[in-house]
Amino acid sequence: MVRRMAESRTTEQVEQAAVRLLQDRDACVALAKFPTKLTPSTLSQGYQLQDQLIKKYKSRGDGIGGWKVGLASRKMQKAVGIPHPIEGPILASLIRHGGAHLSINDYLTLCVEAEMAFVVGEDIAAGEKLYTPEQVSARIESVAVAIEIADDRGSNNSVLHGGGLNIANFVHNAGCVMGNPVQDWSTIDLAQETLQITLNGYSMGAGAGSEVLGNPINSATWLVNNLSQRGYVLSVGSIIMTGCVTTTIWLNERDSLTVESKHLGEVSVKIVR
Repeated sequence: MVRRMAESRTTEQVEQAAVRLLQDRDACVALAKFPTKLTPSTLSQGYQLQDQLIKKYKSRGDGIGGWKVGLASRKMQKAVGIPHPIEGPILASLIRHGGAHLSINDYLTLCVEAEMAFVVGEDIAAGEKLYTPEQVSARIESVAVAIEIADDRGSNNSVLHGGGLNIANFVHNAGCVMGNPVQDWSTIDLAQETLQITLNGYSMGAGAGSEVLGNPINSATWLVNNLSQRGYVLSVGSIIMTGCVTTTIWLNERDSLTVESKHLGEVSVKIVR
């Protein structure tokens, strides 16, 4: 678990930073242009700002529909430069199902990741003790192949000012696209399940569930325990994006990407003007 109790900023500092970050996200302003004086200097401060940004979205009627695990694989940790996973929320309004058409105009630097996602079937409340993978599995209703939608706003997988801003920016999440849910998922070896990625008709490689902390359920358990520490409840219907099984793929107008696997089916996105 990642400890984040120390190095808090004042309420006024966090509020000012949250107001500016929300404005920049709405306007797709490059992340590097965020004012240094408002930038969280530690990962702990990044989560503090993330919490405040969540409140900002909720106040205008946009709640949280799920959470993502970022940097769940060693490949992604090495690419970004943070040697452990991090987490961020997914706005309910940005969760799509089946295939999706995305407008390139809605993003500064649109990128996607192939993942496996869980749907929570029973509330997972904050508790004093750590959840085990078995306890988390018992609260999962279904699993699906999924595509995370992200916009790193020009950061190109780099860590800005120690990574706190990356975390505050919802770990760059801009939604997700869910494939058809598989209810009887306990019969599937998710660690060995392989996701095949096709871009514009050409193979972009593949990755297995073992890439994310050894098994997607381990990734979900990591997330549950960190959110428990932060006081969050994963309610029924919440989505857990467990992490990228390959690497980030940047998309352009007219691109078409599909992710599929033997037991989970497929999901796709098409980029339009």
